[in-house]
Amino acid sequence: MPEIMAAVLRGISFAMWKPDFVVGLAERWLLSKGVLAQYGHAHYEEGGSVLHLVEENIMDDDLLVWLTSEELQRLVYHHEKNELSASPRDPSPSAERQAI
Repeated sequence: MPEIMAAVLRGISFAMWKPDFVVGLAERWLLSKGVLAQYGHAHYEEGGSVLHLVEENIMDDDLLVWLTSEELQRLVYHHEKNELSASPRDPSPSAERQAI
């Protein structure tokens, strides 16, 4: 489900606004587990947001992640090609005759 949601978010962002870049915040574990790379985020900076709530003993230090417009476009179009090539085909002879 997260892959689908990320693809929808990228597609809508690109189609509606065609931004120069897209930025976001990501937890550190996403980098160490390879999730950021899996979603195409090649750029990140430490200290994107720092939250320290002493009384609640909460400490959060997120990364700032971003994509350029060209990278976003490449991800959107690459995803569409994967969807088309992965579409199931009916191997029956009648389906091939109808396609011709």
